[in-house]
Formats: sequence, C-alpha cells, structure tokens
Amino acid sequence: MAYAVLVRGFVGGGLTDVKRLENGDLRARMPRFQPGNIEKNLDLRAKLEAFAKSKGATLTQLSIAWPIAMGARAGVFVAAIPGSKTRAHLEENVKAADLKLSDADLDAIAAIAPPGAAAGSRYPDGQMHRLNV
Repeated sequence: MAYAVLVRGFVGGGLTDVKRLENGDLRARMPRFQPGNIEKNLDLRAKLEAFAKSKGATLTQLSIAWPIAMGARAGVFVAAIPGSKTRAHLEENVKAADLKLSDADLDAIAAIAPPGAAAGSRYPDGQMHRLNV
C-alpha cells in the first residue's frame, strides 16, 4: 500500500515555501520541508512535473500512477492512497487510472528521482525509528 503518495500536498504545487506553513501544520516539523531541503525538493518536483506534462498528465496523477506501475512491474498489486480535500482534487486523482506508464517511463522517472533523491528524511529523527515496525 502506497501511503501519502501526494507527499502531504507537496506534489500538488501549492506549497512553494516553508514560510507559508500555518501554525500547527505537521509539515513544519518535517525535515523535507525545512529550509535547505525544501529548495532541493522543489527542484526535484519541477523535473517530475515536466515529465508528467510530457505524458499529458499532472504531477498528482503521475504520483498516484507511479507506485501502481512499479508494483505491476514487480508482479505485485499496489494500492495508492491519495488524500483529497476537494471534489476537484478527487476528480484529478481518479484520472490517474488513465495514465499508463511503460517500463521506459518508469526508468525515466527513476533517472529523475532515484531512491534517496528527496532532501531530508521523511520524519524527524525521533519518529524515524517507528517506521516499518
């Protein structure tokens, strides 16, 4: 099961600066959204956005379709769990089912964003030990 495939709203493009995070926003404490990391991750997002556009899709749709396609390539079923706060976002998410990614597409995505490409850890150090337990 692919969890938080939209990276807590990051791939949708709304977040461009950590200073825009409101008080109480969980992301304000996450390393990937901190100064020094967010700038690198915004650059990575822009590259993935350009690839998505070349496929006639949004980055949101690519972010949902990618883990499903990776699972299919490995011979396993993967379900992606995107969050949606609006009907428009839900409709955009559903269109990810129409995006078919070839092995060449998956290789291109891996070249843009190989494992470990995101700057900063997923959670603060005190929480990382709880993953995959």
